[in-house]
Amino acid sequence: MNDNVESLILEQLRLMRGDMAAMQAQIEGLERKMDESFSDVNGRIDGLVLMVQLLATHVHHVEGRVERLESR
Repeated sequence: MNDNVESLILEQLRLMRGDMAAMQAQIEGLERKMDESFSDVNGRIDGLVLMVQLLATHVHHVEGRVERLESR
C-alpha cells in the first residue's frame, strides 16, 4: 500500500476510536441514570412495603378489638 492509503486508513481508525469513546461515555451516562432510577424505584417500593406493614398491623389490631367486642 502506498503511504496515502495507509494514512487514510489510520485516519479512519482514529475517527472510529473517537466515536467508540464517545459511545462508551454515553453508555456510562445511561448506566448512571438507570442506577439512579432503580435506586428511586427501590426507595419507593420500600416506602410502600412499610405502609402495607403498618396497615396490616392496624387491621390486626382492629380485628382483635372487634373479636373482643363480639365476645361480650
